[in-house]
Amino acid sequence: MSRSKSINPGRLRFRHCRRGIATLEFALVGATLIILILATIEISRFMAIRTSLRAAVSDISRVALVNPSLSSADAKTRALTRTPFLRSSLLTMTVAVTRNAAGTPEIVQVSASYSFTFVVPVFGAPNRTLSASVTTPY
Repeated sequence: MSRSKSINPGRLRFRHCRRGIATLEFALVGATLIILILATIEISRFMAIRTSLRAAVSDISRVALVNPSLSSADAKTRALTRTPFLRSSLLTMTVAVTRNAAGTPEIVQVSASYSFTFVVPVFGAPNRTLSASVTTPY
């Protein structure tokens, strides 16, 4: 009797067995694949909200040029109707119109901030505050 058979006799019995290999390979690769898919979705959401915030600030600055008496609350309402990705509770928007001594508008400044929260914390990424501002001479 050889020494290898006496040490581990069950080892040779499973040497040619291939059952469960696909399950094991999926367990090793599947977790990484799912993490990559979730990370891609979260980064896409982040970029879409950032782009929406910038577009909203640009649009509101053009509206404020035409209507210098635009309030911050009206600006926020207009921004939310034009951008589908922004939530009202997370958006802060201010409109400031600088006037000269004669009372005519000189500079329109619109700024906004948005508190972005990751649904799935990708690699421990913290919540981010996105901000955008536009200063336009009148």
